[in-house]
Formats: sequence, C-alpha cells, structure tokens
Amino acid sequence: MEKLNEGSDIQFVLNTAVKEKIIFYSTKAKGVISRSMSLAPLYFPLIEEELRKNNLPTELKYITIRESGLNPSAGSEKGPRGLWQFMPGTAQVLGMKVNAYVDERKDPLLSTRAACVYFTKLYKLYGDWMMVMAAYGSGSGTVDKAIKASGGKKTYWEILPFLPAVSKDHIPAFIAIAFVYTNASLYNITAAPAKFSASALDSIYISKSVGFEQIAKVLNLSQNDLVLLNPVYNKQRIHVEEGKTRLLVLPLGEAANFRREEKEIHKHKEVVH
Repeated sequence: MEKLNEGSDIQFVLNTAVKEKIIFYSTKAKGVISRSMSLAPLYFPLIEEELRKNNLPTELKYITIRESGLNPSAGSEKGPRGLWQFMPGTAQVLGMKVNAYVDERKDPLLSTRAACVYFTKLYKLYGDWMMVMAAYGSGSGTVDKAIKASGGKKTYWEILPFLPAVSKDHIPAFIAIAFVYTNASLYNITAAPAKFSASALDSIYISKSVGFEQIAKVLNLSQNDLVLLNPVYNKQRIHVEEGKTRLLVLPLGEAANFRREEKEIHKHKEVVH
C-alpha cells in the first residue's frame, strides 16, 4: 500500500473495509482483474494520457475497472454505460452525443475527456480525491447530505458513517482494485495476451456511411474486432452526416488498405443489423 502512495495525490489506506474488498477481488472476483489486465494495453495508455493532460492523478484509471470492468460497452441503454458508466443525463451535460447512431459514452477517448472535466469540477468543490471519487460514484448531492449530517466533516472516512449503504463500498473497492491489480502476481492472477494495444492501431476519418460487415468482408477483417475497436457506433454501422466526418479505428496498417479499397467497400452489399 505504501508503494501506491508513493508520488500519488490519492491517499491509499488499509483498513477493515479495504481488506474485505482485497479478499473479494483476489478470490471471488479475480476474473474482473484478469479480464481488465487483458484490456489494459488497449485503454490504459489513452486514459493515463488524458489524466496527465488535465493534471489529474493517473490512479483514477482504476475507477474504470470498478465501474465497467474496463469494458466500454458495459451498461444499459437507459442506465449508465461506457468505461466510466455515465448516465444519459450526465452525458448530455458533459456534451456527449447519445442517439440511435452513436453513444459517445462508449467512446474511450471522448468519455475519458468528459470524465476529466467532471473530476476537475468535483475537485474544485471538495479539494480531496477520496471525496471526489465518492461524489463520482454516489453523486455530489449524496456526499453533500453526508457532510451536513456529519456536522460539516470534510474527509471521506469522516462522512462514511453518514453515507447510504449502497455508497459505502465505492472507495474501499477502488483501493482494493488498485492494490490487487498492481500486485496481481501475489495472487496468481494472470491475463490472457492482449489482442490489441493502443500503439498497434490505425485510425482514419471517413466521410461516407458504411457498415462494419462491408469493411470486414473487403479487408478480410474480423467484424467482432471492428466492434471492439469502435464501440461508439450502434448497430455495427458508422452513420456519417453529410458534410461531416467520423473516426474509424482499425488494426495497425489497415487505414491505407481502407483508402485503397474504399470504393469496393461501399459497393459491397450491406447487411443491416
């Protein structure tokens, strides 16, 4: 735990609640850690870069494991969704589009940028990262009520007794996840080799609507891989409004192939999902 605290603005502590969560994530929920370790090469570099750009603690990345298991498609349409599990209303306030064609809560980059805006706003309110994460998980209204009920206490562990039961696990879970993830070898937790990493991707802006099935057939790619790399698009299709462009993420080296075969891709009959 001392190693986690080295150079971090977040104070990681070890208490009974945290110990219980460490046991949980190193035993019954070790699969969550293992799967997240497999996805980390794809998402953590992007998340860390955005956090650094905004002068935020990079350890905040572990919230995505607690919230979504590092799966940008996790959640439900009417409830929270994405790596950071934004509710539709919060997404709208933060400027993310959610419609029949796209759900920007599922876009790793756009949602992380929105999360950075949200974290910055919360830190200005509370000035304490544990309080920020409590407000992120439970809502600032819930935290404000707990502060009032505690007689004006300003730290998370002081207001903890006054939080609703459903909100009391957020911080212990975050600390436990960070601890178990960074010490996975101690618990014999391993990850399958990552299929993709952030450094092995290509991206290209396209100006014409196209289906994933069309791209996959012509470029001989896995349609499931296209879905994995482009979770922001609904219905396995990129809808591009006239006069605008949309980003398509591809395996490394495939952007040039897309440009070369673009006419053939659009000729291919699209399967509507």
